[in-house]
Amino acid sequence: MLLKAIELDLPPILIGRRIPYVTRRLLHAAGGMVWETRNQLYPAEYANIAAQMADKDSLGYFDIRVTDSPDANLTDFIGRIIPEELPEATKRFHSFKDLIAAYAQGEIRYTEFAARIRRRENGTNEDRDDEEPENYSDPFEDLFYKQIQSGKLKFLARPRVTSAIIVSDSLTIRRFFQTKTRTLVNKKLT
Repeated sequence: MLLKAIELDLPPILIGRRIPYVTRRLLHAAGGMVWETRNQLYPAEYANIAAQMADKDSLGYFDIRVTDSPDANLTDFIGRIIPEELPEATKRFHSFKDLIAAYAQGEIRYTEFAARIRRRENGTNEDRDDEEPENYSDPFEDLFYKQIQSGKLKFLARPRVTSAIIVSDSLTIRRFFQTKTRTLVNKKLT
């Protein structure tokens, strides 16, 4: 996906059932856009396969939905959020394009890719982390560990994703997006 985004000079858009926080955080910083469907979507013609996979005596997947159209949230993401956020995502994508290309082409490893994105995003030296002074103490880090130890911290909330190549494991989503993209492109051309 990243290599294709570089080739087409478009920010990547990842749509999936579940997306790890790290992937979301990294792609958003680098100009990508991410959306979780929280369901496995199958078109109506695959209803029998979906039923077999949802059967408790088989795979038992509880989040399978058979539909020929995505839900209102995904429709909103594709129809409203992508057009609104794409200009800003494109700016971020172009400022991180060199790192994305190096990682996608296998020139740098994931750890270096993630660290360089973090450093560039923070405006620090991209080649290495600066060492902290001996007496440095991060008050938020101390607070975080104290809350974990006391049992007050039950979960970490995910930040709102404000952030085009569409990658999805769902045929329904790909079909819908192709139709929606044609509409958006036709509106832009006229």
